[in-house]
Amino acid sequence: MWCKVNIVRRTQLYLEDSLWKKLHILDRQNGVSLSELVRRAVRERYLEGAANRKGAPCGAIGLWKDRTNLTPRP
Repeated sequence: MWCKVNIVRRTQLYLEDSLWKKLHILDRQNGVSLSELVRRAVRERYLEGAANRKGAPCGAIGLWKDRTNLTPRP
């Protein structure tokens, strides 16, 4: 039998009142805790989003290779 253990760390955030209110509206609408909203945002912004941004320049390689209206430099 396997058991997955998630270790979490507690932290304290200081949020502006307007941001706190908006997050509480969202947590009620989505049925998740404010902590889960923050965890999702951090993952998307700093972990998953960062990995996608690193690969973006590679997607531009050869982007114009089939263009016929470009004149080569001498």
